[in-house]
Amino acid sequence: MRRKIEILLLLSLFTFPVISAEPTERQLEGYHELLVLFKIDPAWPGLEDLIHQAEVIIGIAPEEISPENAAKCKELYDEASIILNTLKDEDIITYKSALNLLNEAIKLNPTNKEAKELREEILQKIPSDNDIIISQNLLAEYKKAENEYLTGNIYICLQIIQKYETDETMMSYAPFRKLRQLVYRELGLSGENE
Repeated sequence: MRRKIEILLLLSLFTFPVISAEPTERQLEGYHELLVLFKIDPAWPGLEDLIHQAEVIIGIAPEEISPENAAKCKELYDEASIILNTLKDEDIITYKSALNLLNEAIKLNPTNKEAKELREEILQKIPSDNDIIISQNLLAEYKKAENEYLTGNIYICLQIIQKYETDETMMSYAPFRKLRQLVYRELGLSGENE
């Protein structure tokens, strides 16, 4: 039995060599095999780390944020907050400059709840969402996410949505934001504005 577990662990190491936009079928199978191994022997040395690494690769768990990125993210968030606090009128240019800072902050640290919430608040204040024009590729990705949601594949839809959460154009597209809010609400995910 121990030999079989060692062989499966070695196989799983070769299953997760590359982070891709979407997990391959083999990566998903390898992840499942790791979970089965964890049920058999949760104390196996290094197994939890391997499972976490697999979760990062297939997009279930976020990547570790470096202290430098976390500090820069906080700095950008603070700068955007200062810009918004000194805002006297509904100045679209000021909103967009704060939005750019927040988008950069979220790229550095995709788990930053405060930056995401402030970005959502700004996006709600920016007028003329209907004037946003997105590329055919982004529109196709939105339609794909929408179709996955409508056919009941909410986790695949969530994966597509999370892939584009740092994309300024996609986040400015009102239908995408509405779909995102709907999915987050339905899954009960916290830290997202509704």
